[in-house]
Amino acid sequence: MRKVLVVDDEKLVRRGIMSTFPWEKHGFVVSGEAAGVESALEFVRRDPPDLVFTDLTMPGLSGFDLIRALGTEFPAVATVVLTCHDSFQYLQEAMRMGVLDYIVKTELEDEVLDRSLARISEKLRLRGVPEEVATPKLERGVLICARGAQWQRGDLMPVVLSSADGQRLLEVDPTTWFLPLLPRQTDTWESLIVAYHQELVAFEPWVFALVTGLPGSFEAALPGLERLRSTGLFYAWNGRQNFLRLAWIDAELTATNVNLTGWFQTGWVLSDQRFEALLAETRRAVWDRGRLCSHFDAVALEWDRLLCLNLAQELHSLAESLLFWTNWEHWLIGLRDRLLGTLRAQASPSTAQSILEAIDYLRLQPQLNLGADEVAWQQHMSRSYFCQCFRKVTGQSFGTYLGGLRLDRAKALLLAGSEPIGRIADECGFRDRRYFSRVFRAATGFLPTEYRRVGGPEV
Repeated sequence: MRKVLVVDDEKLVRRGIMSTFPWEKHGFVVSGEAAGVESALEFVRRDPPDLVFTDLTMPGLSGFDLIRALGTEFPAVATVVLTCHDSFQYLQEAMRMGVLDYIVKTELEDEVLDRSLARISEKLRLRGVPEEVATPKLERGVLICARGAQWQRGDLMPVVLSSADGQRLLEVDPTTWFLPLLPRQTDTWESLIVAYHQELVAFEPWVFALVTGLPGSFEAALPGLERLRSTGLFYAWNGRQNFLRLAWIDAELTATNVNLTGWFQTGWVLSDQRFEALLAETRRAVWDRGRLCSHFDAVALEWDRLLCLNLAQELHSLAESLLFWTNWEHWLIGLRDRLLGTLRAQASPSTAQSILEAIDYLRLQPQLNLGADEVAWQQHMSRSYFCQCFRKVTGQSFGTYLGGLRLDRAKALLLAGSEPIGRIADECGFRDRRYFSRVFRAATGFLPTEYRRVGGPEV
């Protein structure tokens, strides 16, 4: 069947055309619809139809713009104009631009439609477009992925790369494109992408991954390709090779339910063994980049609170370049080196270890109603010496740090459920509800009940 794309800005009109035209009788099947020129071109690039039915007058870019774009980019795709009686002055211009035919919207009687589609079908036959068009099965293709964030998206798109037989790059995500390799392509996949590699050498280096065992079409494969990019390829690239091979089964890699709470403790900064174990555990968790960003953003915030650094903001600025797990490993190694350097510059290793152990002990308490005496005793230190060491290691007083920890715990509890305000105040170490409300408002600008109601300070 010849594939048809229907383009009209009015949804009801599109649906009427799709449902009332005798498509199958004349060898047509509607493969898609679009409400405007940009979405129509996006569809054509993914799955080129044989014929586009388009309205001429649409908001923004018009049907004329679509006809011009198709004529330049997809000259084999025929167009039929959908017009009204009062737009015949545009019709002449459309016919001069090479449209195949036209249909008047106000004359959509069954007999007229039957004759019109028969006429259009015959014109396509004379053009050499057969009724039965065998769509090649998509079995393999190449993922082309940026290796870093120094490139700009605008650098790649104007290049308009295409393979020897006219296949175009299809976008999987903002850093990844897909080059379908059809069965008729007998060259090795490495030779087919040489031209792409040469075009891209002016930009950030790229990774090319052959994917085999694809399920039929780009539309069917896209969700799996997105997973394959964010998990299989994300962990497969080791930072060195340019060419990889991946099986479609790798798209089924699923993240584990490991919570990786070890990163919220401090021992991995001082212990090589614990750090390496956490890296390996995180690798085995198979989390995608978005989940890693969320997790380590929270980790960075904890260290910002403790050492008054700016790690969370730096992670936000670097996130675009952390495109593979090997990038995350290097970032985590650098993070540990920086934390170690900060701690060693401020205190001896034994003092830093004692204070970090005290921090871990404090964070793990179900209630934060203990003070410096209890935490110092846990480390076999006097209260005054503990407070002195705490300031030396972190650059802030124990009271300041504990106050911030209590407020953050209170915010989380307020947003997590309907636990009474008084109970939250007690769990977080505030002596009574009134004092808690006064301190909370001074810090956030909200009373606890207001904070819970609006869902946090962003609202």
